[in-house]
Amino acid sequence: MFPHEHQFREPFQGYGEESPKKNNLNFKTANPTSNTIRAKIELWFHSLLLKRKLVASIGIAFIASITLFIQTVITEFNLFKPFASLEQIFSNFFTFSFWFILAIQATIIFGLLFAMSHLVMSVNAPDTLRIDDGISLIFCISLIVGECLNVFFTFLNAQDYQSKQDDGDELASARFTYHFFALVIVCTNFVFSTNFRYSFVDDDMLFQNVIISILIPSKNSIYTYKYQDAFKSFKRATLLWLFYHVIVDFWSIKYLFNTGLLIYIVMLIYRIHLVYNFGVEVINLIVMQPYKFEMPSIYNITEPSERQSRHIVNVFNCSDLMMKFFALYDIRFIAEKDYKRRCEIFHLSIPGNYPRNWNSIRNICLEIINSVNMAIGNANDIIHTTKMRDAAHLYGDPSSRFRQTMELRDFRNLSDVRSRQRTSVRGERFLDSNDSRMYENYHEKKLDRLNGITENIKNFVIPPKKFIFPADSVLALYAVESITNIVSHSVEEDEFGSVQSDIVYIVRELLKFYESLKKYSNNKHILPSKYDTNDDEIVRNLQTTLQNSIIKILSPFMNLIENFSVEEQEVIQQLF
Repeated sequence: MFPHEHQFREPFQGYGEESPKKNNLNFKTANPTSNTIRAKIELWFHSLLLKRKLVASIGIAFIASITLFIQTVITEFNLFKPFASLEQIFSNFFTFSFWFILAIQATIIFGLLFAMSHLVMSVNAPDTLRIDDGISLIFCISLIVGECLNVFFTFLNAQDYQSKQDDGDELASARFTYHFFALVIVCTNFVFSTNFRYSFVDDDMLFQNVIISILIPSKNSIYTYKYQDAFKSFKRATLLWLFYHVIVDFWSIKYLFNTGLLIYIVMLIYRIHLVYNFGVEVINLIVMQPYKFEMPSIYNITEPSERQSRHIVNVFNCSDLMMKFFALYDIRFIAEKDYKRRCEIFHLSIPGNYPRNWNSIRNICLEIINSVNMAIGNANDIIHTTKMRDAAHLYGDPSSRFRQTMELRDFRNLSDVRSRQRTSVRGERFLDSNDSRMYENYHEKKLDRLNGITENIKNFVIPPKKFIFPADSVLALYAVESITNIVSHSVEEDEFGSVQSDIVYIVRELLKFYESLKKYSNNKHILPSKYDTNDDEIVRNLQTTLQNSIIKILSPFMNLIENFSVEEQEVIQQLF
């Protein structure tokens, strides 16, 4: 396994030097799991995922081979010579080399898709791949090289060995240069504009129905969504090709009007967009099929079997982030829909009559919530430190640039007032001041644009640090929803009273998280530019989920509100 898949990432690693709090975001295991059991569980889980990735890659490679077959068929088709081209096409079907080359092309597609599913795609993948990431760059180069080989094999498959056309070599050269430009543009556009993040499909549709919905074109499907990208790639590749041949061989431009070439170009560009985007969808769908884990037994088992040791708590205690996703997604499913396993959470252990399963599930959810809350707390500490430093510069240090900025602003305001007074006597001064003001505004806009470009280049070279990663936010959402649904169902299903004694503590933790998010959302604009605060949607989703969860938990237990402090009661009243 690679490090970015093997370890649960610390969302706030490296910020300790600016925060008064020390960063310690590693998950504490709810129940200790021995290293031997953990290693066996990880080996079993990754073998399960490997089988899913292989099945998905083989399926997409088979579909891609069909598109390659169609692409090969129409390569030499020409409307001006339809019968001759059709005769050549059908003659290729009865040769061993045709099917052998097609099998090689399908193998290349399979290798690229499997590499994408195993190396590039992950639950903590960035929004778009970065060119400074070695794995992303290697995959991008492999994609271009692999598709160039497919182009070469397609030409080889469609070649008419008995043809004696004088311009055959020139036509092949023109096609290859065009395809090379098209492949570079299309492949890089796909790699650096696609979200390779594994995610669960939150709906009740059957797997077959989901596949059918992907296959059938619709307004919101990948077919129409990627149409504009394919057209842009076609346009850019055409411009590059024309520019190249104007410099190298101007008369080769005539081959652009060859009917077979145009059809093949459109097919090539759209096939790459379609196959790989379709591949991302199907791979995610097959790999991220939820798995129902065993619940820990209510009995004390000294030597559990392999299946019994793979219960949901041990799976979560493993260090792999993907395993935590699967475990927590299953906990959320149990809390929402699985009555039988939910009752196992409420049962007491035998012997001892201790709510062991509930304590384990509660600790899993709260540890995730507290880890993300700690990252937000560290961000709030940096915001507070920045505020205090700015205030000290502003009011305490006369040589501060902030104080000089304020004095300069006051001087400019005073100068504007004096010039305005003089304009009542001399109208020409009024025109001059307007012209200078317009020039200053234009100059400021130009500087802002240049600063924006500089900032983008800087962020590309040195990525800004994030406080909340998408993977952490998804885990936090799952944790909040899970513990909320379990508490809500405990009103009717918890006959042992395992949950009710923890309601006040749970709500307090959720309130702390909500207040930290609110404080961060209101003041994150103060943070320096080296921090990435483009997380409005994540913060908004977390706040909405927390608000709904607190209301849902406390609605059946309104008598418990008096156990909270005055400040907490005010926040609860605002939420209601």
